[in-house]
Amino acid sequence: MSKRLAALAISSGVLLGTGCGTGEDTGTDPCDIPAAELSAVGLDPESARPGTDGVDFRDWTSCAWKAADESWLTFWLYYGSPSLEEFASDPRYQHYRAIGPATIDSRTATEFTVNLDPERRRFCHIGIDLPDGMAFLWSSLSVRRDPGEAKGDGVCAANQRIAQQVSKYLPG
Repeated sequence: MSKRLAALAISSGVLLGTGCGTGEDTGTDPCDIPAAELSAVGLDPESARPGTDGVDFRDWTSCAWKAADESWLTFWLYYGSPSLEEFASDPRYQHYRAIGPATIDSRTATEFTVNLDPERRRFCHIGIDLPDGMAFLWSSLSVRRDPGEAKGDGVCAANQRIAQQVSKYLPG
């Protein structure tokens, strides 16, 4: 494993962790996306894993799913209390940088990159404004995979496709 990939794996583990947090109660469970919707975008509904991971997101609620096709990708849906603007300026989230506006199913959204992967070959993030905070939709290439092993148009295209599909289930 290259030093850069090893650093990426270690950093991902630090950011993502493995334990569950208490999460902020948004009144909505991120794991409540219907199985048919998840299957339609290539996620395995049975792989749902609730709970927030990592220090950065300890006050959020979250759910993660693996891709149905060889688990090449993991998708996380986080709900948190900061607005998109607050998220972009909060030092806790200094690893993320806004790279441009997006529209997800007519919702105001922002695409982000992470310092570990500025070219977005392994990680893609979309923040979506919610009435009481934001949703953070995050797709990640499996650590065991090289960026060239991404399916279809890659991780960012998958994140966009999933975001469009699940956005109708987000609060507000």
